[in-house]
Amino acid sequence: MAGTVALGLSLAAVTSMVLVLHEAVDLGPTPLHSLGGVVGRLGPAELEAARAARGTVPPPYCTDTRAVAAGFRLFTIPRVAGDALARFGHLLGFAAWLGGNAASLLVPPQDRLRVLPQLWLALGVQALTGAYQFAWWTPFAVVPYPWRLSVMADFRFGYTYTLLLAVKLVLAVLVTAGTAGLAVALHRPPDGRSRSTGVLAALNVALGLVLAYLTIALLLVHEGVDHAL
Repeated sequence: MAGTVALGLSLAAVTSMVLVLHEAVDLGPTPLHSLGGVVGRLGPAELEAARAARGTVPPPYCTDTRAVAAGFRLFTIPRVAGDALARFGHLLGFAAWLGGNAASLLVPPQDRLRVLPQLWLALGVQALTGAYQFAWWTPFAVVPYPWRLSVMADFRFGYTYTLLLAVKLVLAVLVTAGTAGLAVALHRPPDGRSRSTGVLAALNVALGLVLAYLTIALLLVHEGVDHAL
């Protein structure tokens, strides 16, 4: 089991690095979003911020980004290392939360209370890493908060991106509410704990799968913006 956990952590770490490198390949020679490679409003100045960022970023940008070691050198930039760490934490948090809910369906009702600390810890990690990515991973010159939906219509793919992101945030609230509901049910007397906790855990798993699907859809729209850069 320890070996399996180590493999899972390694897979999440490598996946987070690949996600950063994927963005670097899509954008190059424009720097990553967190380094200023973002789009502005549709029009003549749409790519102005991205062009300006090319001249101010550290190596390997402004040198040879096609060198063999360029990708590894990229991770020596503190902000890029932070990007990879945030993605790692987000993947890990979601896996721990979804896995915890799924595992609770496989154990006797009296043992489900043991998984509750893992669920709250996972949600905390999700919230912290999600807030970081909200600020630094969006491909636009302004952060696409849900209340900016009409404003984001002036950006390439901005309306679709912001709408999907808003739905994702609503699902995240439902996930938190589902976890809170499960916590309340788990603290009931043992005789009233079985059916309600099983149903809530199953609903949480279903919500998690919908959230995962929506995240992939959002990533595809994100990639469309990246390719436009």
